[in-house]
Amino acid sequence: MFGLRSCINTVLRVANPFGAGAQVQGVFHPSYRGLQTDTGALMGQRNLMILKGAGGEFERNPSKEIELFGLLDGEEVDLTAQALRDETRRLADPGGQPQDLRRLWTGEIDDAFATALVTGTAALALLALRAAPGLARAEALAEALWQARDRDALPGGIAA
Repeated sequence: MFGLRSCINTVLRVANPFGAGAQVQGVFHPSYRGLQTDTGALMGQRNLMILKGAGGEFERNPSKEIELFGLLDGEEVDLTAQALRDETRRLADPGGQPQDLRRLWTGEIDDAFATALVTGTAALALLALRAAPGLARAEALAEALWQARDRDALPGGIAA
C-alpha cells in the first residue's frame, strides 16, 4: 500500500517467540537502527545488537568502522567498533566458493581477512549475549574461541 516496509516488518524482526536472551540484527537502512532498538525495548528484549550490514545481514566488515546500536541489559547503547584490518575487500567475493568456509574452519586455508570477518562478527554476538564485558573483551574472547576450535568437527551446515 505504501510502497515500502510496513511497521509489521520491524516488529517481526524483533519477535522473540522462544525468549532468547539476546538477538542480533543487521539492517540495510541506517534510519531503521533506532526503530529496531525502540521496538525491541517495547517488546521486552534486554540484549539486542544492531548493525548496518551489507544487504542487511548481521555481518561485520573487518575493514570498516561500524556503528552498533541496540540494548545491553535493557539500556540503550550506541557504540563504535573500529576497523579490524587495513585490507579492503568485497564481502561477497564472486570467486568465493561454499567449500572455502570449510577450508577456513579446518585451517586448510589461512585468510586473515576472512578470519577477522568471522571473529569480528562473533564478537558482536558475544557482546549481545553478555559473554564478555565490553567490545574489546568480546573481540578477545571471539579470537580465543576461534583459535581453540575443533578443526576436525565441522559446524552444522558446512559440507565436508
